[in-house]
Amino acid sequence: MSSRILCWKWFWLRHRIFGKHRRIKRSLTLAHQDSIIYAALIADLKKQPTQGIKCFLSRDRKAFGYDDDRSIKDELGKYNCRYIGSFTQGLDFIKKAIDASRSTDNAK
Repeated sequence: MSSRILCWKWFWLRHRIFGKHRRIKRSLTLAHQDSIIYAALIADLKKQPTQGIKCFLSRDRKAFGYDDDRSIKDELGKYNCRYIGSFTQGLDFIKKAIDASRSTDNAK
């Protein structure tokens, strides 16, 4: 792939993410940098198949993990993505997903 195409894709993606981060920042109570991360996450999730198991791992529970702010978890749920607020829980989630995948493959 040429550097021109890569550069164009970067600028296009950057424009989309930064445009969305402004809307996200207004609608959710996220700090500037957290809204950029969240916008990039949502942009990537939209490109993934919905049926695949996904997780968003961040120890920044202050920004993403409040139980009383269901809007983030609800939106992630639309993409079959789960918020996980600790690395230990994230590792458990990944191990279980791998085990489930292996047992599905063995059943075929």
